[in-house]
Amino acid sequence: MVSDDSISICLYDPDDRLGALDDALADCGFRIDRTRTAEGVETAVTGDVDCLVLGDYDGSDWKGVLDSVSDSGVATVVYTGREGSRSIQRPLAAGVDDVVRVPPRYGSLLRRRIEAATTEGSTFDSDGEQFRSLLRSYPHTLFVKDTDSRFANITTQTAGDYGYDRASLIGKTDFEILPAELAAENYEEEQAIIGGDRPLLDKVEHYVDDDGNDQWVSTTKVPRYDDDGNVVGIVGGTQYITPAKKQEQLLADLHEASQRLARAKTKADVATTAVEIAAETEPFAHAEVALDTGSGLAPTATSGDISQLFADHRETFEAVFATGVADDVDGTSCRVVPIGEYGVLGYHQSGTPASEAFVDRMVSVFTANVEAALDRAERERQLTETTRRIEEFATLGSHELRNKLQVVVGNVTDAHEEYDDPRLERSVATLDRIDRLLEQLLQLARTGSVPHQREWVDVENAATAAWRTIDNRGTTLSVDSTVTVDANRSALVGMFEFLLENVVDHAGDEAVATVGSLPDRPGFYVEDDGRGIPSDPDLFEAAYTTGDSDTGYGLYVTQAVVDAHDWDIDVTESGDGGARFEITSVDERAEY
Repeated sequence: MVSDDSISICLYDPDDRLGALDDALADCGFRIDRTRTAEGVETAVTGDVDCLVLGDYDGSDWKGVLDSVSDSGVATVVYTGREGSRSIQRPLAAGVDDVVRVPPRYGSLLRRRIEAATTEGSTFDSDGEQFRSLLRSYPHTLFVKDTDSRFANITTQTAGDYGYDRASLIGKTDFEILPAELAAENYEEEQAIIGGDRPLLDKVEHYVDDDGNDQWVSTTKVPRYDDDGNVVGIVGGTQYITPAKKQEQLLADLHEASQRLARAKTKADVATTAVEIAAETEPFAHAEVALDTGSGLAPTATSGDISQLFADHRETFEAVFATGVADDVDGTSCRVVPIGEYGVLGYHQSGTPASEAFVDRMVSVFTANVEAALDRAERERQLTETTRRIEEFATLGSHELRNKLQVVVGNVTDAHEEYDDPRLERSVATLDRIDRLLEQLLQLARTGSVPHQREWVDVENAATAAWRTIDNRGTTLSVDSTVTVDANRSALVGMFEFLLENVVDHAGDEAVATVGSLPDRPGFYVEDDGRGIPSDPDLFEAAYTTGDSDTGYGLYVTQAVVDAHDWDIDVTESGDGGARFEITSVDERAEY
């Protein structure tokens, strides 16, 4: 080693990337010989160079250069700008004396790091002096105890917390400074740590101070060993965590209070609930919510007596809403934060001892909850408005259609009486069917269900009535039922119309449609001997169809009728390979 006033450095920089380091080392007073080649390094180390600094970057063969001068006796340092522990560990494993990653702008620290690799005298205080300094300076509770749980050493801070100086507590135990019950608990806990050779980590302890305030500390105690590995006591410490626990409680209180936002129905209700919560919660002293009305912000709800918050700071409120960035009102304790696309929250801060970062987090959580509640209220408003418009459209549309339909029915009926044409008779039946369908669809639009007034309806009679309205196109109907069911007659006839028309449309020419009672449970079925029906979970969805001429609404309305009666419907295959619809969970009675 050499004295630091004559340190000469060879800097290996093959791609000229270390100019800033070169300048910094020169400013430190070192003599620098910068080279780009391995030959230059080999020449330098045969002279009066004290330290070789090897640049570590892509394209630098510092490892090869190191190997070539390994027997030179020159101190070697790798200088790296790479992140991660591997960039330090890899050169050390290769045999360099040190690895430095100090940026060139920190000249004094850089000088000390280079000196440590090349000179004597760059040492630290002795272990004993460092330990004494730690005990004098450490700002938290830290103690060393022997196997009998006596204080062997302690920080000045710890002694002061109990009203003693350090020397007065050496040799004493918890029984001399703590309440008896707590001292006994600590003693038994520490003896278990010593006897079981196991640590106690981050134990949270609660107590009430002399002024009646809740306080918390986190305690860690671990076994202490001698040079031979024998347990000779414990070392431990506690940290004051009351602020963190109080912040945790504040967040919990805010979360619990924010659940009330879920019960607010309208955006105005959300705003009112928000300021009520703010009035009960730190860090808000007073709060006011201003929501966007479509033509600008308007104060919607306020807490306390600060009703002029928006009026006094309107410019700030509007700027925060426009930019989406929170801001403070100069010269006041008022802060304004955005609530998404809905508006802003302005509040006076309560002077809570919590950190500014924590307060910002609290406010961010709260405004996110308010925004979510406003989202829900807006969706419900839109849904209510959409439902109202659908009901109005269904009512007006149905009224207009039924009026015109009655005119057509009257004209067709008159024509049938005059000409006695069977086609006109079928047309009247079809128009009656359309009228019933309109009634059912109107009820479905208004209430989500078909008409529910019920009576005992004969299944055979309802199926036959439905069949008369259908252009069967060669299909025949067979009814094998002697039961009546508790149903809305119009809805049941309409359901048979759809199911039987489904047979006519899909079962093929000259198919047979059969309506009958289920033999093993209450209910009835409609089946055919045609081509069958595909298994599809969307079969009863609106507009489901398998053909160009089918609107796809027949089975959807069928499902609606089934649901309105609290029945069940299953689709399976008939005995002849056709489609079979079974309606169950039916209230029925037999007719003989």
